[in-house]
Amino acid sequence: MTAIGARVLRTRRLVRAPIWLYRAGLGILFGSRLLMLEHIGRTTGAPVDNLPMIHLHLTRS
Repeated sequence: MTAIGARVLRTRRLVRAPIWLYRAGLGILFGSRLLMLEHIGRTTGAPVDNLPMIHLHLTRS
């Protein structure tokens, strides 16, 4: 990874931008691969938002 790419990934605003877009109702921009997941933190008890990427692996039987 380049130094610029590593620096960009350390920028919290940019990394959290997809969550802001989901909250604004623009989740359609990401297609069906991302899922907005909100849960309660285990140690803090605070709500935590995640956007895990979902990959469906369909097999034919």
